[in-house]
Amino acid sequence: MSFLDDLRGSLLILGIVLLAGGISYVGDRVGHQVGRKRLTLFNIRPRYTSTIVAIATGMLIALAVVSVALFASRDVQTAFFKLASVNREISTLQQRERELGKKVNTGRLVVGVDSLMTDFYATIPQGSGVARRKEIMRAFFDDTVKFVNQTYVPFGLKPARVPKGTYQRLDATASSPQLGFLNGRSNVLLIAVAHRNLFVNDRIDLSLDSVPDTLVYPAKTQIVEFKIDAGRNVNVNLSIRQLSNAVAQVLQNRGLSSALVANITPVSVYPSLSRMQQLLKNGHGSYLLVAWAATDIYPHTYLQEGQIPIVVTLLQPGQSSIP
Repeated sequence: MSFLDDLRGSLLILGIVLLAGGISYVGDRVGHQVGRKRLTLFNIRPRYTSTIVAIATGMLIALAVVSVALFASRDVQTAFFKLASVNREISTLQQRERELGKKVNTGRLVVGVDSLMTDFYATIPQGSGVARRKEIMRAFFDDTVKFVNQTYVPFGLKPARVPKGTYQRLDATASSPQLGFLNGRSNVLLIAVAHRNLFVNDRIDLSLDSVPDTLVYPAKTQIVEFKIDAGRNVNVNLSIRQLSNAVAQVLQNRGLSSALVANITPVSVYPSLSRMQQLLKNGHGSYLLVAWAATDIYPHTYLQEGQIPIVVTLLQPGQSSIP
């Protein structure tokens, strides 16, 4: 808990204590006066009247405490009026957690979350009208559902369903100002990705992503670099894998989905791997391992080539040449 939460709780408790003390004091004084003056209520005996006053005081204290707590805390409101539904929700979530844990530990993963579900994609040409965008999106969705059912059901997944209102939602996306703005500037690619991890016996769950096909990195542009300290224990292959992972992260930060950066491939290495390893093993100080775009990198690059090609260079201290 934060300091503010602690302070708020402490003030609430203090307020309840002071309020209860005040009501108790008033009740005591009233009871004292009733007993002293032998007042009666509803023509009952004074001592019974005094007892009723004491009981009423206790009830008022309880009512005041509950009222203050309900007014000051949404959690208390939930505990009083929605506890049963909260408990049911907790039980449901716990059951779901057990099922997910069982899947992770013993289940067989068929498709990972955000993975491409098809070996094809659709292109909405730049400047397409709303009707054309709707037509392309609907056709791509139908082809996708047919493909994933034919491809993944044999691996143990249940066929994808088409929920009610799906085509209306597709039409709403196709006619949205956001997609219209993107399509006015470039082609828009449609890809199908797994909405979550899909294990054997899961129903196929996918989503369509709209990706503007704009230039992410021009050819021969530096994407990322990091320092490597020379030493006998350096493994250049491991370092290049780490560099490739860093490239994928940078590309995602530039707007590419993880499905489109699944295979970062060094197509050229300068100097050779063996020479890199020798330099790092026998050298001194820090070197720079740099990744460059081997070609113009667009979202369609991975879809067409099956990889994001990069060039990797090892720069010695003070060296700044590009490949």
